[in-house]
Amino acid sequence: MSVYLTYGQRNNERAKITNRYMNPFGGLKEMEPDGFHVERVPEPETPEGLDPVLMVKFPAEGSTAEPELYYDYVAIPEPEETQLAKLQQQLDTLTAKASALSSGQEIQEDVITEIVMHVYK
Repeated sequence: MSVYLTYGQRNNERAKITNRYMNPFGGLKEMEPDGFHVERVPEPETPEGLDPVLMVKFPAEGSTAEPELYYDYVAIPEPEETQLAKLQQQLDTLTAKASALSSGQEIQEDVITEIVMHVYK
């Protein structure tokens, strides 16, 4: 089955595939000039927690080689709810530590006061 792939801005002879047209129609090349035909798109081998991004590596200028398709993998961001829950937990922990430090400082001041009073009796 023929697939027409379009790509975004080229960067060092590489680009991100932006669209896939399965069984493309005849005038597509004129409508989407930044593209090329392939017979098959490779399947990604996606590790857990990563998203596959189809990329193309273009052959050197003047080469008769075909563009090479491959995948880059990007981390999937956590949902906002999860991020907020983590931030809330960190805030609670810091608040508890600050409270403990403040309480500890008060105890130290009480001990010092008692020592001073005992020394100067």
